[in-house]
Amino acid sequence: MIGSCIKHIPIAGRNITSFIQSLLREREIGIPPEQSLETAKAIKERYCYVCSDIAKEFNKFDADPQKYVKKYNGVNAVTKKPFEIDVGYEKFLGPEIFFHPEVRLIKACPSSTSGNTLNAFAVCQSRLHGPDL
Repeated sequence: MIGSCIKHIPIAGRNITSFIQSLLREREIGIPPEQSLETAKAIKERYCYVCSDIAKEFNKFDADPQKYVKKYNGVNAVTKKPFEIDVGYEKFLGPEIFFHPEVRLIKACPSSTSGNTLNAFAVCQSRLHGPDL
């Protein structure tokens, strides 16, 4: 193994939570602002999953939203009134940033995971075989 070819992709669970939070802020108005981070974290932990084909997942949700869209129920910490939001695309879009961090515009990771992997292999190959190949 060539140590200089090891790549680090600075993505963690907090990036997924932040991404879900931004998606919810765009779509849902019922979330208390002071609870948006906690709500996004709860949704990530309860509902998120990795899908094999994002286009098929969108089609599945669009074809039968009542089957796939879940309800999240929370209680406003200040007013103690309950609130309810729909959890839809966030379920599979959140984890997608592990594979396509450019979607979230993470500056330290400008290309996809597959692109970073291919670049690492190319660097390793050139260092193992020299500049002639």
